[in-house]
Amino acid sequence: MSNEADGKRLAVAMDGGRVLIRTNKRGRKTAKGYHTYVADWREPKLFIIYELDAEGRKMRKGLERCDGTIGGPEDITRLLVAELRAMGAQNAKSITFLGDGAKWIWNRIDQIIEEVGIDRARVSTCLDYYHAVEHLARVAEAKTFASLIEKRAWLDNMKKLLKKAPPAVFLAELAKSRRRGNAVIRREYAYFKTNMSAIDYARLSREKQPIGSGAIESAVRRIVNLRIKGAGMFWKQENAEAALHLRCQLKTNNWSMFYADLLNGLAA
Repeated sequence: MSNEADGKRLAVAMDGGRVLIRTNKRGRKTAKGYHTYVADWREPKLFIIYELDAEGRKMRKGLERCDGTIGGPEDITRLLVAELRAMGAQNAKSITFLGDGAKWIWNRIDQIIEEVGIDRARVSTCLDYYHAVEHLARVAEAKTFASLIEKRAWLDNMKKLLKKAPPAVFLAELAKSRRRGNAVIRREYAYFKTNMSAIDYARLSREKQPIGSGAIESAVRRIVNLRIKGAGMFWKQENAEAALHLRCQLKTNNWSMFYADLLNGLAA
């Protein structure tokens, strides 16, 4: 365990991508000696940990770690817990967990906090603001308005309330849109109510915390989409796992440290 995270403000985010994994079919090989195979889409899961500057933005040349796996939610959670422990994240000044609302992420935050030993008073959770706005737009599409101008005015007002008002005030206004039989609006209202503790954007902004998960979305694009996912590209699982791990180190400028640790491990 190191003291890298001591007194620092950190953000943590997880997300997934898509990659084709090749699996050989059982049975005899072809006349040319090859196995037939199937290629199924799998979701590689990534996490990113990064240091925040005084304004809540990702710090240039600050502490940054990233890793991923083709495994499931429990596998990426184990990797994240190990990385947070290794950097001494329990001694960080604050930690903000960011996400798009996926249950496999939110349902494991308490587990991560407990296993790392983080003081819950130092932890904030934030539903990505831009994902939240997408859900608001679905409500606007499901509502009935007299004109397009009225629809846009309603959506603009709700976006302002979402960003500037306490969550209870926003939810009270959104509740006025619920109508019996309108399943879309009722579902979206339930979505915001379930994530109520993670949509306090006014408080997060006052505390100079991030309200968007752009860092992990960028990581998925650079690490997965631009190299591991591609037209006609598929991988054996062990090769995809290795490529994912190596690109995580490369794209977060940790290659030299990773290479030195690898050499030290081989020497030992």
